[in-house]
Formats: sequence, C-alpha cells, structure tokens
Amino acid sequence: MLSRITQIGVAVCFALAAAGALASSVVTVACGNQCDRNPNEPAVLYTAGTTLNPGTPFASYESSPGEGPYLPFPAGRTYRFTHGLGGTPTQWGMYVSFSPSPIAATDGGRTRGGSAICAGNQCTIERVTPTVFEVRNDTCSDVYLRVAVSLPTLVPVEAGSSPVTEPDAATAPVTPSDAAMSL
Repeated sequence: MLSRITQIGVAVCFALAAAGALASSVVTVACGNQCDRNPNEPAVLYTAGTTLNPGTPFASYESSPGEGPYLPFPAGRTYRFTHGLGGTPTQWGMYVSFSPSPIAATDGGRTRGGSAICAGNQCTIERVTPTVFEVRNDTCSDVYLRVAVSLPTLVPVEAGSSPVTEPDAATAPVTPSDAAMSL
C-alpha cells in the first residue's frame, strides 16, 4: 500500500514540476520578447501646431487643440516638435488617447474615449532646446499624442518687495461660501 501512495505522490510531483516548467517558459517568452521599438529610427519632424505669444514671457505651443486631431504615436516613434516659443519650454503637458479626436467639442457631442496625461515611458522627453523638443513613445502601445508646452518667465523680484500681490475687488477670487451667498 505504501508503494502505491509513493507512486501517486511521485507522479503528482512530476506533473506539477512539468506544469511549472511550462508556465515558466511561457512567462519568460511573454516578458522577454518585447516589441520592436525601433531605437535607431530618426525622429519624425513636426512643424505644425500653434504657437501663441512667441518671444514673450508667456509663450505657449500646442501640437493640436484639446479635441484633436492628435498625432499617431506608434510604439518606438519619436517626434521632433518645432515649437517657436523663443526659449526653452519649462512647462509640459503631454496627453495620449486611443482615438485621434478623443474629446467632444460641443455640449451635445459624444465623447470618443477621452484622453489621459502620459505616464511612465509613454512620453519620454529626449531633447529640449530653444527651437525644438523631442518626445518618444518608449512603450509597445500604439496611441495618439497631443503636447502642450509653455515658457513662463518668472518676473524678477526686487529686494525687499513681495512677489505676491493682493487682488483688487474687481478681480478677487470667488470662494465657495461667496458663491452660496449669491444664490
């Protein structure tokens, strides 16, 4: 009787070991075989987009409006954006979507999936200069991209003065309690 139990135990252990080896090989193939992200392809030059207030302290650039169309951004693609700000961008907003026009532009318009801020290596910044910046999709996902960058210049503060100014009554911010009182 003991030898029969031993034989069953050995067979079960053998089956579990074989299943584990198979699972391990599947995981190794799935994790080890990544997509071809074409690391040696040159950047795609993008000269369109909109630059507002170039050369001023508050210049901004966007590759497209918020509702789109966003740029095709396949795995491994690098875009070189010519921004025209007149300086090196200091503020960044990069958004991805699964649709080229993800946001409804009218009150009754139907949304087409929305967009989200890039995360991780979805939008890897590779180069930033006073004339261009480069963004790379260093993932295996094919998405659509929109970028918005700006060049806010901080106003120098003179010694002894405060950089914070009090708003006047005409431009004072409305607080939630103010809004409730006006109802």
